[in-house]
Amino acid sequence: MGRKKSIPYGKPPFKRRRREEGLRTTDHGLRTTDWRIIMSAKIIKGENIPVETSFGREKGVIRKEEFQAQGKAQAILQEAYQAAQKIREEASQLKAKVEKELEAAKKRGFLEGRQEGLEALTQELLKIRELKEEFYAGAEPHIMKLVLEIAEKVIGETAQKQTEAMKAIVSQALEKALGDRIVVRLHPDDYIRLKDLEPKFREKLERTKHLHFKEDEVIQKGGCIVESEVGTIDAQLETQLKAI
Repeated sequence: MGRKKSIPYGKPPFKRRRREEGLRTTDHGLRTTDWRIIMSAKIIKGENIPVETSFGREKGVIRKEEFQAQGKAQAILQEAYQAAQKIREEASQLKAKVEKELEAAKKRGFLEGRQEGLEALTQELLKIRELKEEFYAGAEPHIMKLVLEIAEKVIGETAQKQTEAMKAIVSQALEKALGDRIVVRLHPDDYIRLKDLEPKFREKLERTKHLHFKEDEVIQKGGCIVESEVGTIDAQLETQLKAI
């Protein structure tokens, strides 16, 4: 029989040491192997890589604006829902009150006689009609006010977003424009938003260049066409989609 190999005293075998090392815990209570996996996951995760559009704008910016707009829209809808809920609760209370009075009238009718009961029932029905008219008369102004407030918020925020978007589109188109006499053709609605900003756009150009904004119904809303003696840049959305 062969002799068994002796194991040196003081250190466990290599495979056993590896298992024990893998079971060691960190200060946070995690095993060493678990900690390595977490650190690897952090390294692999990384950051979102911005993707440029045809004008060099990052999609991440648009997503942020859309996210903010969605948040505001949710707040407006929540406000409308709470107002409608309050109206429904008031209507429910009114209905319960009317039903209670009607039941009491019926009981009085049985006790005092049929004729008196019919008269009481008629009076209660008249009260119901009056209460119904009062309810709608009181609720209608509140509902109309709420609708107007929501419309103003939505329209105002939409107009502000469209103005900022148009400023970015025109700025990026002007950066690519060549020539000294530049004309920016805009849809009439966009022209109204940007006409007062024309001097600021002009300041960004070289002093030798001449800039002029012009409204044109042919131009697609939300886009523009930049013309000069050198060439034309079509920054309309439809044109960009066709190019893709």
